[in-house]
Amino acid sequence: MSIRRFEFEDEDPPWKLAPTAFEDFTLLVGVSGVGKTRTLSSLAAACRAGQGRNSGLYSCRWRIEVDTTAGRLAWTASTAQAPPARSVVTHVSIDLDDDSGIDVHGDRRPAPAFIDELVENDAGDVLVQRRDGAITLLGSDRLLRMKETESVVSLFREEETIAPLHQALRRVHRSRSASWSFIPHDPRRLAERTQGIETMEDLRDARLLMAQKAFILQENFPKQFAEVIESYRDIFPQVTRIIVGPLSTLRRGTEEDEHPLGVDLLGVAIAEDGVEGHILWHEMSAGMRRTLQHLLELALAPRGTVILVDEYENSMGVNCLDAVTEELLRPQRQLQLIITSHHPYVINNVPVDHWRVVTRQGSQVRIVPASEVPALDTKSRQDTPALLRSPARAS
Repeated sequence: MSIRRFEFEDEDPPWKLAPTAFEDFTLLVGVSGVGKTRTLSSLAAACRAGQGRNSGLYSCRWRIEVDTTAGRLAWTASTAQAPPARSVVTHVSIDLDDDSGIDVHGDRRPAPAFIDELVENDAGDVLVQRRDGAITLLGSDRLLRMKETESVVSLFREEETIAPLHQALRRVHRSRSASWSFIPHDPRRLAERTQGIETMEDLRDARLLMAQKAFILQENFPKQFAEVIESYRDIFPQVTRIIVGPLSTLRRGTEEDEHPLGVDLLGVAIAEDGVEGHILWHEMSAGMRRTLQHLLELALAPRGTVILVDEYENSMGVNCLDAVTEELLRPQRQLQLIITSHHPYVINNVPVDHWRVVTRQGSQVRIVPASEVPALDTKSRQDTPALLRSPARAS
C-alpha cells in the first residue's frame, strides 16, 4: 500500500495542512518550525484512529487517500471536541505473589468520538458513511448505530470492501528508537506465536514487535541476519556481532537482571573487538543505535509498509548517513518512505525530484514539490541546505 494524499485540520489550536501528495520516497524539507514533525505526527495519529486505537485527535478533520489491493480508497473523518478529563488510579505491582505496589494517579480522556466519516473508492462510490450518529453501509438500507469512539474503518474491518483500507493503515510504521528498548520476554508464548513462520515474508507479515522479529530473524534466518550484520559492519567495522536475546543471557545472569515483575527482557546488543562482554542497546552511541534500527526495520518491514522517519539525521554522523541514505534510496519491497530532514548531506544526496518543501503562513501549512519553489531555482545545490535551515517565518 501507499499513502498518496493527506490533508488535516485541527481546530484547537488551529493548524491546517493543505492537501499533500506523497511519492514512494518523499523527503520533507524546510526551515525549523514549519510543520514537518507535526505532519508526520498527524498522519500517524490518523492511521491509528483507523485501526480503532485512541489517537487523541479531538476537534480534527482529515482525509487520507491510500492505494490498496482493491485500488485507491479515500477515508474522510471528523471528530468531536475533547470531553473533560477524568481522574484514574493505576496500580503498578511490584511482586506478582502479593498486592504490594504503588498507585499512580493521573488524568485520562476517552477516545475521540467520530461525528462524520466517509469511505469512497476511486470511482466515487460511497462504501460506508457515518452521519449524525447513523452509519450506512453500501448495499444496505439499514441505518446502523455503533460505537462512536471507533472509526468505521475499524468497525467494518471484516467487510470485503473495507478490509483492504484497514490492512493498509495497519502497515504505517513510525520509526522510533524507544520501540527497540527491552521488552518482556516469554519464550514459550513467543514460540506459540511464531508457529508457521517458514519464510521471510511470513516473518515480515507476523504481528510481532520489531525486537521479537529480530530475534526470530537471528534464530531462524541466519543468512538474512548475516546480511544485516555485514551492512552494519561496513559502517562500524569494530563490531564483531549483533546479538538479539534475553537480558539474562546478554548479562550472563548477574543480579542486574532481576526485574520487579519477575520476567526476563528481550533486547538487542552488539559485541566489539577488544571490548569485553556485550554492549546493550541503551549503552550504544545514539548513532550506532539509530543506524542499526533503520537497517533492521528495512529488513523486517512487511511488503507495503509505510515507514515514517522524523529528523532522519539525528545522532548520525556522515559515515552513518552515507550508508543508510544509500540503503533508503535503494528500491525496496514495495515500501514507502516519508522522512524529514534539514541536514546538508541528506538534502544534497537525495535527488531533488523526491523533495517536498514545507512552508507555513500562520497556522496554514503547505507542502509542495521543490520545482514549485522559485527561490530554490535561484540557488546552487550547495546553497540550498542553508536556505532551508534559515529561521522560520510564521506570519
